[in-house]
Amino acid sequence: MVGCKCIICRLTEMVESEISGKIYNDIMDHMNHCENCSSLYNTFIKTIDLCHNMDKLKLPAKRKKVFHKWVRIEARRIVIKRYRY
Repeated sequence: MVGCKCIICRLTEMVESEISGKIYNDIMDHMNHCENCSSLYNTFIKTIDLCHNMDKLKLPAKRKKVFHKWVRIEARRIVIKRYRY
């Protein structure tokens, strides 16, 4: 069974389509019944879309990898802190 903490911890994986099979189906089933997780996911998707529509910055490949890693870590930290039970 998938709970809210699973959704929070796997948010970036879900957005990047890195989850498939039974776990994906369980997560989607949970989000269909949990308004908080559904809202969190939709907000995360909208934020990513807004970021993609912004003017692009040119970063060297090495800095880009570091930046993306930092964003993932910060997103998880913020979400986990906010939804800690």
